[in-house]
Formats: sequence, C-alpha cells, structure tokens
Amino acid sequence: MNLLLPSRDERRRVRTAREEETRRRQKIAAASKTLTIRDLPSLVRLVVTSREIDPDAAMACLYQKYYYGGVVSGDFAGRIFDPALTDLSRLPMGVLDQKEELLPGKYVPDSKENLSDLALRMITSKRDRNLIDTIAEGWPGEGSGMSRFTAHINNLWQIRSDHRPLHRWLVTGHHRRVIQALRADLIASGDNTMTVETRARVISALECQTLLWCAHDVQMILARNAKATSAPLGDLLSSDKTVVEPAAVLRSAREMREALVHLLELDRAHRDAETDEGADNPLVRDSGLMRRLRLQVEREAGERGIDPRRAAGKVAVLMESIAKRLEGANDAFLQQLVAPRGTHSGQKSFHPMWFSGLSPLAASSVAILRYQQAEAQVEALIQEVLPVRGNRPLVRQAMALPAFDRRDMPKGWQRRSRDLLQAWRITVLDDKDLHSRARDGDAREEMTGKQPINAALAFLDRAGDRQIGDDHGDQYNVCRTFYLLDVLPEHRLTCG
Repeated sequence: MNLLLPSRDERRRVRTAREEETRRRQKIAAASKTLTIRDLPSLVRLVVTSREIDPDAAMACLYQKYYYGGVVSGDFAGRIFDPALTDLSRLPMGVLDQKEELLPGKYVPDSKENLSDLALRMITSKRDRNLIDTIAEGWPGEGSGMSRFTAHINNLWQIRSDHRPLHRWLVTGHHRRVIQALRADLIASGDNTMTVETRARVISALECQTLLWCAHDVQMILARNAKATSAPLGDLLSSDKTVVEPAAVLRSAREMREALVHLLELDRAHRDAETDEGADNPLVRDSGLMRRLRLQVEREAGERGIDPRRAAGKVAVLMESIAKRLEGANDAFLQQLVAPRGTHSGQKSFHPMWFSGLSPLAASSVAILRYQQAEAQVEALIQEVLPVRGNRPLVRQAMALPAFDRRDMPKGWQRRSRDLLQAWRITVLDDKDLHSRARDGDAREEMTGKQPINAALAFLDRAGDRQIGDDHGDQYNVCRTFYLLDVLPEHRLTCG
C-alpha cells in the first residue's frame, strides 16, 4: 500500500503556520502579563514615622529599598561573594553595579577544594564547567582550559603553603601589595629575598588571578544585563513580563502620574476639611490611591501613637514635594510622561537608553572583547608596574587597559570572541532569543554573535581610551558607559 506523503512545499506551509500560531499565542500571553510601579504608601510610611519632615530623605530611603534591595554599602561584597549564591542575577540591581568590591577576608578559602570553588564561582556562580573550560583556555599555561585552571589552583595553594600573606593578597584582589613585594624582591612574610623560582611562581599566579578577576567583572556585567531585561528598575517595578520594554514602564508611570496629579488636586481642595468624615470624604470616594494613603497614614499613626493631624501635615508636605518633582522641567523621563501618547520611540529594552545605543548582547560583547584584550595584554599590564632589570618602565598616565586595537589581538580572536559570548550567554545572560532558530541573514548573525560583536567593536572604536575617573561621569555619557561595561584590572593592581 502506497502512502501519499506531503510535498516539501506543503510541509513548509504547515511548519510556517505552526510558527505563526506559536508567535500569536506568545503575543497574547505577553499582553496578559502585568507591570505596575510601586509604592506610594511606603513613601508615606517613611515620612509619617520620621521625626523630621524630610521628603527628599524619604525618597532616598525608598530608592535604597528598591534599587539596592535594602542592602547597605558595607554588605555589598558579602552578598556578591556569598558561597551560597547560585545565580548572581538574583542580587539587587544596585549591588550588581559594584564591580570594585573585593573578596572579604571571611571568605578566604581554608582548603584547596574551597579555593577551586571560589575561582569557579568568580567565573560563573552556577559553576558551569564548560564555561570555565572556555574561559581558562586563554590563560597562561598549556593544555585545555580546565588543565590551566587546575594548574593555577595548585600554584595558588603552593604559594599559600610557602607565603600565606602573598596568597591572601592574590585571592582577595589586593594585587598592589603583591606588586610591592615583587618590586622590593622580598617575600611578604619576612625579609628573605625571593628566589627566581618563587618570583616566577608569584608572577604566574598574579597573571591568572588578574584574568580571573576580569572574568568576575564580565559575570557581574552580564548578570546586570540579564536582570535589566526583566527588572530594569529593580523591585520598584512589579512585573511578570520576561522582557520589560520602556514603553510599558512609560504607560505604567503615566498612569501613576495621572493618579498623583488627581490626588494632589483632591488633597489641595480638601486640605482644610474635617479629618473624621469616614466614607463620605470625597478623597476616599474619588481616589483608590488616596484611600490606600489615608488607611496607611491612619494605621501608622495609630501604631506609633502619632497625632493624626500632625501626620496629615507631614503628608501635605510630602504631597507638595511630589508636586514640584512632577513638574520635571529638566527631567527627560518626566517630560516623556507629559508628552502626547504615542510619541515614545519604542525601544525594545532599556539598554540602548542606558548604554549609548547598545543592545543587551552588544553591551555584553563590549565586556567580552575587553576581557579578551586583558588575556592578550595581561603580562604587559603587570610589567607596567613592575621593575624591569631594576628600573621601572614608563607608566601610562591611566592604568586601565589601553584603547582596543584589532592589530594587537592574537590570531583567531574573532572566533574566540563569538565562543566566549555564546558560552557566557548560555550560563549567565540567558536571554529570550538564546534558542531562536532564526532563518534570515541578520537574525542569524545576531544569534551567532557576529552582529552584536560588530556593534561592540564600533563602540570601542568610538570610545578610545578609558580614563580613570570615568565612573563619575554623566549617566548617559559614552565614557560612563565604557566604565560600566569594562573590566577593571587596574583597580586590583592599584588597591592596597
């Protein structure tokens, strides 16, 4: 019995129809997901319960709560290097900005197994062996990436046995102290002159540790990029969306602004009204937001024994402060809120707004290309601050990696850049298009890394040299963007 099989064209039509149906369902599912901005009652609580009427301080507290997740600066390093953390992107957005944090002394490993685990986590908190093998393939040494990684751990542990202070400085990122010991040609734990073998061992360990810390920089950057896709404003947004687009935030913010404007109008109109009017109060009847505020004020005042009239006065001051901020004459985002609907340009993510037009993949590629540059130039970078035959070489004014130059990169760097992007992307970035089966040319180049890496190269050409101090620049300045996306070997080499 002969079976009639569908033709190739028919199979293609069926496959296309299924894909279109899948896209339609995904679009419907995405439209049903919610996004809202928090949290005016929290702001009221902060003002009502404070001794002084200080709306600016209250707003700063709210920012600390949501952007930093309530984590204070003294706890940043502890959270970043917590051995129990299995996904760096779970950290609050503000903590992921802190690339300059060094390893706390309490986390210095006490065994070779724990030392290896720390190094694994610095590359990927998920301890993915395939990624580690790909990363360490570019380290000094011989053999596979994992062989080089293991050799470095063995070397570090041997240094611990012989010269514990040197080991501690290498592991915690205080590399300037290692440089000082090498410069003086003395063992850190005494006045004994280093042997040639010891000096070579320490320099080899310093080169690998410099690259390990640069890999940690890349993981921090990619974890932040991953979190910024789904939670660009940290916990200030309540959302179940996979990707939060600026337009969606703008819509929610516009709704909040309209509610606030209405609230302010009601508040001013009834400022002198009696406080005990129950449900007949037009403030309660006309505004659900005002109802929440009133209940919040009354509850906080009752629990803390505060005179409701005094609390109402504090809320009035807060309302006036918010009113002034809503004018936003010099604030680009607030101006978008009052602009006619439909005038937003419609960026697909916040990355182009934050990072000089770069997509999440292109922004990640900048970090990866600079990591590759560190692989190629780590020896020269260290020699800039070490004596050469007793004489220090001329040191560049800025200690950061020099401008990216394709001519200085080793053979095969383009292929390795794509391999690194794919490896880090699978383990850390985990973006929504990771497993896309794109068919057209541009989409394929995006998926294989060619397009984002080309965009990153164009950015690096435009950025040139990164200067020390660029981290204090304007938020949307190219120099500031470069700092946020760059590896920071100079920070460890100058940190004592």
